[in-house]
Amino acid sequence: MFKQISRKCFSSVHFKSDIGVKKRQLAASKQEERRLREEIRELDLEVEDAARALRKARSQVQFAQDRLSELENRHYAILSLYSPAQAEEGVAQAIRELEENEPAARLQKREGNSSNAPATDSSKSNQG
Repeated sequence: MFKQISRKCFSSVHFKSDIGVKKRQLAASKQEERRLREEIRELDLEVEDAARALRKARSQVQFAQDRLSELENRHYAILSLYSPAQAEEGVAQAIRELEENEPAARLQKREGNSSNAPATDSSKSNQG
């Protein structure tokens, strides 16, 4: 009978220690669960922030595209005629025509050449 009681006590102590271990494991798993939930919540917030930033960037790109399209439509006539090489040639031609047709432009050109000529002659004489 003593053996039976001792076994029951041992079993009872064993079960109580198992219960204590299980309670500690449960508490640890609850803490782990809370920690994981917090991490998930933080990740969700980061995802929401990133999604918000993406939506903002997309709206800015769309606004810029709309604005560019509007400007292209408004200035279509100018843009369709524009070519950098042609523009440079057109400016050069306009300057030539101005110099040929306007007496003031011819006079100004001669004065510019004559004022440069003595300076180059004097600089040559100073060097020699």
